[in-house]
Parts: sequence; structure tokens; C-alpha cells
Amino acid sequence: MYVSVAFGAMGTAEMTAPVVPAAAVQNINNRQTVFVVTDKPNVFILKPVRLGTETGGRYVVLEGLNVGDKIVAEGSFLLRAEWLRQHPAGQ
Repeated sequence: MYVSVAFGAMGTAEMTAPVVPAAAVQNINNRQTVFVVTDKPNVFILKPVRLGTETGGRYVVLEGLNVGDKIVAEGSFLLRAEWLRQHPAGQ
């Protein structure tokens, strides 16, 4: 399942930021990352993100994504496993 990044308010009317489901975030090489969908079928880009607080199973994204980016929500754990298989020892 994919989701598009959108802006949402997280507790204060003055602050708006991209919000992603917690299931989309993977920890790779001690960095929080998400997989971004490309125009090519079954091709994804691993992007590091800086996250804020989690509320209701969603994280505020402080850096790393743009509005309209499509990220993998369900299935990101499988992509992480495949990425780690192809990049042993964090290469």
C-alpha cells in the first residue's frame, strides 16, 4: 500500500508538517528511512528522514520528504529486508 505525503496539523494550528504512518518508517544503519515510489514499477528510493513526535500511529516528518512524495506504508518491512540482503554490512 502506498500513501501520498500531505500536510497535517499535529496539535497546534500554527504548525503544519508532512505526516507518515509509523509502519512506513524503517531503521536502516541507525537512520530512520522511508521508501519512496518512483515512476518505474517495483523501483523504490530509500530516503532518510528526520522525524518529530509520534501521535496516533503517525510521525511528523521534519526533513527528508516533499509534499506529493508517494511512500510505501504497508510492505516497507519487506523492502527493508530486501535492501539489507542486497547491501550486506550497510554498504
